Amino acid sequence: MRRPAATALLTVCFHASACFAGPVEPIIAINSNLREIAALQKLTIAGHIDKFTAGQDVVLEGWGKLSSGDGNGGMIQLDTDLPVSRVEVEAVARPDVAGTVGDPGLAYSGFRIRLVLDPAGVPEGYTLCVSTNDPLYGRFRMHDNPKVPCPVQR
Repeated sequence: MRRPAATALLTVCFHASACFAGPVEPIIAINSNLREIAALQKLTIAGHIDKFTAGQDVVLEGWGKLSSGDGNGGMIQLDTDLPVSRVEVEAVARPDVAGTVGDPGLAYSGFRIRLVLDPAGVPEGYTLCVSTNDPLYGRFRMHDNPKVPCPVQR
């Protein structure tokens, strides 16, 4: 069943103490209106999808320009036509990124996202573009990854 073209915000709940102790899970926005992909392609690249699996569900692991602490979780936007029914997300410590970039604000810039699909299974010819929008760093798109079709080659 197709979802109407719209943007859905899925906010992950977190405890207030987590804001000060370490990672803050980012907000995930799913945009099924793929007419905006041309503008997305013009964004500066920052971040990387290190691991991608597509089977019954889709799992993305990587890092983006996402600040951490004091409620600065930022947002990861997924522009996709996949039939997403639920999203699971967790912030991941990335001391390697913070050290390489020289920015301690990126200490928890890592993420693991699981897209639960309904119906289960990844259809052929889908599109999945990943970008970040953060209150401190601004908006960026993920480094192109041949396993993540943004935009799909039809």
